[in-house]
Amino acid sequence: MDRLSIDTLYRELDRASVGHGLSYLHSASICNGKEPAEYINRHCFRLGLRGRVQLKNGAYHASIDPESFYITNPGHPIRCITSEENALSLVVAFAPQSARNLVLVDGEELQFFECSAGAGPETLRLAQDVALLSSRVPVHDGGLQKRCEELLHSVFATQQQYIAGADQIPANSAKRRRDIFSRLLRARDHIEARYMDDPKIENLAEVAHLSRSHFLRMYRAGFGTTPHQDLLARKLRSACELLSDSKLSVTEVADASGFGNRCAFSRLFSQRYGVSPRQYRKAAHFH
Repeated sequence: MDRLSIDTLYRELDRASVGHGLSYLHSASICNGKEPAEYINRHCFRLGLRGRVQLKNGAYHASIDPESFYITNPGHPIRCITSEENALSLVVAFAPQSARNLVLVDGEELQFFECSAGAGPETLRLAQDVALLSSRVPVHDGGLQKRCEELLHSVFATQQQYIAGADQIPANSAKRRRDIFSRLLRARDHIEARYMDDPKIENLAEVAHLSRSHFLRMYRAGFGTTPHQDLLARKLRSACELLSDSKLSVTEVADASGFGNRCAFSRLFSQRYGVSPRQYRKAAHFH
């Protein structure tokens, strides 16, 4: 989202008093780290606007970058902590009755898989529409209600991939499979958010509320990878970004990406991408 769009959202939401209990929308606001306590009791959609926004619930950490989102279920007390200066997120809190027409399976009340996900063009467009319309039109405006409904359905549609992932979990019931997979998603988000801390298997198992052995077995079943492989992949993605967008030396990139040894970093980088870090940087700058 560009600078003008962020400023426009901020002005419009600051100008209006949003929070009028619509059929689908409860409130929409731009947050820089502090959110109303009432959000705990609602389905909340958080979209990263600028910088990296950190989320925390006990030992569990997650993060949202620009154009990625995180959705929570009612009663889950996750809170925002901003680790980057001027980081912003758009928070849309849905009215309690808005989820009644959506179910995952088995006729159960809607429960989203809580995890970070990339927001596609449609979700981004709808989120911006909801934010701007909620500050401009009457509280019972049909267009605003329709946009909120469409946003909820758009987020729900992105969740279908997780239902397929949950089906890979060896458990006796769909509810149990979804529960375990939700825990694994939290662990994977924790890797994404805290990769510089080199989270240990024991820490990740604690985040997932599973025993160490059960966690490792379920993680491979759900994602087809190991936590160590995903941690390494995250560090290498960070290295790619730094090689493309910064002037840090290769040694500095290795350190800033969580690799303590430049030689090990270069070897792992070459194994993953088929080129050395210097060759990758040269190609990135060429394009």
